[in-house]
Amino acid sequence: MILVDSKTTKVKDTDSAVKNVLSVIESLKKQVAMKHIVSLKYIFGIHGEIKEVIRTYALNKTWWISFLMDIIRDIVDVKGNISAYTINRENLNNRQKLGCEKGTGIDRARMNMTKLRNSGIS
Repeated sequence: MILVDSKTTKVKDTDSAVKNVLSVIESLKKQVAMKHIVSLKYIFGIHGEIKEVIRTYALNKTWWISFLMDIIRDIVDVKGNISAYTINRENLNNRQKLGCEKGTGIDRARMNMTKLRNSGIS
């Protein structure tokens, strides 16, 4: 796996596809960062409440599990956004090939498989 830092990567003007991918990655990083900042502020607020609470039953295990599941759900959503972006980009690139133009049987089959994959049925 090759890791690319989008802030330090220099991109030529002709590489617009790479620029688009890097901009999508940057926006997703910002989304994840904002969600985690809100979560951390909430956790620090709870930490202050824990110091004041004498009995431990005020914070139960199911609440923490649901809180962590929300964070995991956000991460899965971001991962789905990245995979959907790459799949759609691949479909549009495949339409450039001879015999796979828009409206052909191959194109419809590919788009249907993409819809099935994105819906989570397969």
